[in-house]
Amino acid sequence: MNSTTSSISGTMDGIVYQNWGYRNFPFHLPLVNGNYSVTRKSADWDSAARQSVFDVGMLDIDFVSNIDTTKINAILVKPIDPEMYTISASAGTGGSITPSGTTSILSGGSKSFTITPNAGSVIADVTVDGVSIGPLSSYTFSKVSSNHTIQASFASSLIKTIFAVNCGGTSYTDSTGHAYLADTICSGEKEPPPAS
Repeated sequence: MNSTTSSISGTMDGIVYQNWGYRNFPFHLPLVNGNYSVTRKSADWDSAARQSVFDVGMLDIDFVSNIDTTKINAILVKPIDPEMYTISASAGTGGSITPSGTTSILSGGSKSFTITPNAGSVIADVTVDGVSIGPLSSYTFSKVSSNHTIQASFASSLIKTIFAVNCGGTSYTDSTGHAYLADTICSGEKEPPPAS
């Protein structure tokens, strides 16, 4: 290794560039599997621009001088945080979606959601990123590479009665709670004439 006490211009980290190694030398870094950023810092005042070249292997870094006396002043290796995305899930009145709220997920990951109607309700629709996918009871995002939304809406499963009459009979309430009105009009009707 070599060093100088001369001032190194063009950088705010001059002291990093006052020491260097060159020719062929290795670094063997014991790293766990993951993504890393590797930055080579070099200042070469002996060679013309773009005339100093070397090859770098995997993260067993073997510096092999190919042209001239390639200098290495410093090496910075740091982990790269994997990208994170969010999935926002919400449900309207009449049911729930699980999990609800905002869920963070790693890039490339998967996440499943379950849609459950309350008693007396049914799933009316599920929308993913604003697009209807129908009344599904579950949905899975796979290989996530962007932010997403999922929304569930519900409707009453009870049929609302507009009109009920007990034709020609008295008022009556059936086993489901529908109340039929008494009727005298139907009882006075004549049979329709036979078709000709």
